[in-house]
Amino acid sequence: MESLIKEITEHTRNLPDDVQQEVLDFIVFKEQKLAAQKKEASEISLLSESALQDWNNEEEEQAWKSFQ
Repeated sequence: MESLIKEITEHTRNLPDDVQQEVLDFIVFKEQKLAAQKKEASEISLLSESALQDWNNEEEEQAWKSFQ
């Protein structure tokens, strides 16, 4: 990972300032996108967990035993 960061830094260092700003903007965009995806996955997990709780009872256990 460190070598990749060094390589990116070396390539970026030679670019004009306005292009360096574009690179930084892109990195920030990717960070925000990944954070949003992580948040969405976490929210989906929490929602599905509460939905699955509806089936976590003895009545459901008995009903599904006939399928095993």
